[in-house]
Amino acid sequence: MNQLERIRKMHVRIMSHKTWCAFGPLVAAGTTTCTHDVPTAATNGIDKRYNPDFVKSLSDEELRFVILHEATHVAYMHLDVWKHLWDEDPQLTNIAADHFVNLSLQDSDKNEGFIKMPSVGVPPDPQYRGMSVQQIYNKLKQGQQGQQGQQGQQGQRGQAGGSPGGGEGIE
Repeated sequence: MNQLERIRKMHVRIMSHKTWCAFGPLVAAGTTTCTHDVPTAATNGIDKRYNPDFVKSLSDEELRFVILHEATHVAYMHLDVWKHLWDEDPQLTNIAADHFVNLSLQDSDKNEGFIKMPSVGVPPDPQYRGMSVQQIYNKLKQGQQGQQGQQGQQGQRGQAGGSPGGGEGIE
């Protein structure tokens, strides 16, 4: 079975699961492709792209998490609703949106075990629970500015665009 077939198999499992079946139309919408053009997975708001090597490295539970992760970005229309944030700082916006999505998935799973977050990505941080992407973005931005100010006071040069979530992020 190739990786695209495996993704489709997971779509069926999601569509027939009592908790996650509502995501059926979202995982089925648009096109799903495997490509080396993305490091992990990504969506343009409708279509989903997955790196086949990344997919191959995942357990079924992790793959379902990634599929639902992308579907959640689609459901909340993150690329449209937060366009002003994407225009300002796409990396920080992706991290903020990933915090939101990963917390939502973690909370919805209720330790059932149908999904499992892969070791890569923005780990769910409980301090952002109940916040919007905008609110998370603002907190992350304040944290970056505070770090840059501290580094400047210490005479160190900081790097812009670091990942405060601590990971490469599932796009």
